[in-house]
Amino acid sequence: MKTDPSKLRANAEWRARHREAHLARRRARHAERMADPEYVARRKDLRDARKAEKRAYDRAYRAANPERMRENDRRKVQANPAVYLAIRNNYKHRRRTIESRGIESAMLAAWTAEQPKECFYCGSECAESFHVDHFVPLSRGGAHVLTNLRIACAPCNLRKNAKMPNEFMAEIARATSTPAMVG
Repeated sequence: MKTDPSKLRANAEWRARHREAHLARRRARHAERMADPEYVARRKDLRDARKAEKRAYDRAYRAANPERMRENDRRKVQANPAVYLAIRNNYKHRRRTIESRGIESAMLAAWTAEQPKECFYCGSECAESFHVDHFVPLSRGGAHVLTNLRIACAPCNLRKNAKMPNEFMAEIARATSTPAMVG
């Protein structure tokens, strides 16, 4: 059943004429819903249930629209330069502090060169594109030392993020339906 184009045009014209009143009603309805704890809980459950789907959609969108994403990032930085400068400086400071207590860059480069380029987690060959992963994440108290480093493929390292090794291995085991190997 198609809607008559003249009705669609009339509806659009009405919305244009009554835009402010319409927006005010929508804001009021939203505020009323957000005051209802049951509604908020349902929204949270739905958001949690769709988290993986949303993450996959966002990843695909970013890959399909890299220029648009760069432009969005530029706009955010221009709108809030002080915030982004603080974030960048904080990250650099934390990284320098951690590295000052750990191994030197030359030692890391030598270690990386001698390691087989095979992902520690999934076993895939990753000679072209590999990450050096902190087995116990720095954010979870891991040290920036050779014994805490592993070669990982980009997908595994990005998926592991700041998870502890046993958490990530359990996640891999669920995904592949094979027993997890904890190192």
